[in-house]
Amino acid sequence: MRTVTTQPTLELRDLRVAYRVRGIDREVLRGISLSIQPGEAYGLVGESGCGKSTAAFAAMRYLPRNGSITGGTI
Repeated sequence: MRTVTTQPTLELRDLRVAYRVRGIDREVLRGISLSIQPGEAYGLVGESGCGKSTAAFAAMRYLPRNGSITGGTI
């Protein structure tokens, strides 16, 4: 049997995101890590305002002007 190793389609390691509000950086995500392999599908589930959209936008590098990735890797 042969083992095939593939690179993840998406991998986040210790992702941190902050928004600048009134001149102060507010960390809104801290320590998000996940790995999605080819053919896998995931859903982000959580309460309103917990950071699901921010995590998805950060993964696509599509944050608003006042948002920035402050740590981790994509």
